[in-house]
Amino acid sequence: MCRMMNRWLGGLLVVALVLSLLPALVAPAPAVAAPTTSVTINKYNAYGTLISTATRDWEWMMNNLPVYGDGATHYYMHGPTFDDSSYDLLWDPIEMVNIDSRDYGAAMGTDVKDLCDLVGGATAGCTVKIKAADNFAKWFDYDDIYNPEPEQGKMIVTWYTKDTAEGISGYVSSGSSGTYPTGYTTGMRLLFFAETVNPEGKYVFGDWDMHETIPASRWHYYFDGSYWPSSSGLSVQIVSEINIYEPNLISCDASGSTKDSFAPGETVYVKGACLTASTSYRLWIQGEPVLLKPLNALDRPEGTYTLTAANDPSGAQESITTDASGDFGPVAIWSIDSSATSGKYDIVADNQGAGTVGTYDSNDKIDNPGWQGFSVSEPPLTITASAGASGSIAPSGSVSVPYGGSQAFTIIPNTGYHVADVLVDGSSVGAVTSYTFTNVTADHTISASFAINTYTITASAGDHGSMAPSGSVPVNYGASQTFAITPSDGYRVEDVLVDGSSVGAVTSYTFTNVAANHTISASFAEGTAPDWDLNGDGVINIGDVVVVGLHWGETGTPGWIPQDLNNDGVVNIGDVVVIGLHWGETW
Repeated sequence: MCRMMNRWLGGLLVVALVLSLLPALVAPAPAVAAPTTSVTINKYNAYGTLISTATRDWEWMMNNLPVYGDGATHYYMHGPTFDDSSYDLLWDPIEMVNIDSRDYGAAMGTDVKDLCDLVGGATAGCTVKIKAADNFAKWFDYDDIYNPEPEQGKMIVTWYTKDTAEGISGYVSSGSSGTYPTGYTTGMRLLFFAETVNPEGKYVFGDWDMHETIPASRWHYYFDGSYWPSSSGLSVQIVSEINIYEPNLISCDASGSTKDSFAPGETVYVKGACLTASTSYRLWIQGEPVLLKPLNALDRPEGTYTLTAANDPSGAQESITTDASGDFGPVAIWSIDSSATSGKYDIVADNQGAGTVGTYDSNDKIDNPGWQGFSVSEPPLTITASAGASGSIAPSGSVSVPYGGSQAFTIIPNTGYHVADVLVDGSSVGAVTSYTFTNVTADHTISASFAINTYTITASAGDHGSMAPSGSVPVNYGASQTFAITPSDGYRVEDVLVDGSSVGAVTSYTFTNVAANHTISASFAEGTAPDWDLNGDGVINIGDVVVVGLHWGETGTPGWIPQDLNNDGVVNIGDVVVIGLHWGETW
């Protein structure tokens, strides 16, 4: 009986327990956040004051800003590999592991840059927080948004997708007309429209792309006790806000004007805005990226970052105290000498009254939490440019070029000359009229030589006569060349053509100031011209009178020149009469 009672009581307890759990078992699952249909863009100054704001819905974006994505190309990101047996297996540079689960479909949307520009845009040094409706957020930097590399691609807030790995398709809402098919339950979603593909031809913004294109402080890791890189963690869904923040710590010149690139011989200054008020800070320069957690051999976060003099090229750390607003500066922190190593550097303001002094922690400020804040360039390089006679090169002489910069040269021959050759560092690059050095990392030379233009006069003679010189006769620009036309015995010059046009039955012709190719040809006819055809054109006309006029009044032995047609020893009206007696005759 006791055994039966115990069994009954035990059963009753089980029933009671099941009944107590029943509401939880049958209760609906927690509601999934609804997709967002608009985004608010805010811009804050270094003091946290809102200086500009705008809210736009997806339909306005579609109709008023460039649309990215064609509704057919799928975009992928990268999940964790969960394999840390080697560096490559952890980071998967070929982008083949855990990709298909991060197929975010054939998405379309709006560039984050275009949205930022609605409130005045971001500038170098600004950070951008992309926030979800559930307050999840990711931080990015100016270059990630404004100057993305192809492996990263543009950062797009997507409001449409089709055929994701989860089977999602549609827009985030039906729009003002109520006609757009809905279904994008995770939109609006931030995606990276990579422009490069993996071996399967998929457009993937992979873990290694994240490693190579965005700063380490922005990398996303899935954490389960170990850190697993995963680019898909940067894909904020149900995006509701984009917030732009101006920096608190800024590299500058002595006047306080923002400056993020310096050369040997210049001095780096820094100024601060809205740090902790009336607080002492020590200013460090570090020649490597400063992270809250440094990276180990597998590029996983580990430990804390210690500020060290060995990494500070300035050789000393300035101490400052902020004013009642948390401001300071400009303060000189590094006079760069010629031995300085080029590259990027971080400036850290180490709070001397909070946190752990000498380490970088959340109480400190950094000039750029993402990419290192300022750079030091190599000394400028020199390209020596020269030109030979009869031409010029521009610019010429010793031309200073920034390290890594570009410089174009124009080679200009004088009139009547051409470029013969251009030598770059002693090697020919051909007879080019322009040349550009790109990514200059060493001194160079460029020299140009010129040659006079040479033209060809093609001279030919028909049967029964000759032309001298004949054939292809070279003539330099601006020079002259005479040709003699000689008929054979018993023949006369019938006509001479220059560039296809008759110049008459002349026995010589001179080209002057030659600036183009020409032709000259002569033809001949049987018989000799009568004495009174003085110009040899085959007809007695005014041309022969002109020839007489050119010698009018000359005297000599009768018949001494052809123009003395009547052989009276003087060129006068009598010779004109002889011409008149044969006027109009031809042969």
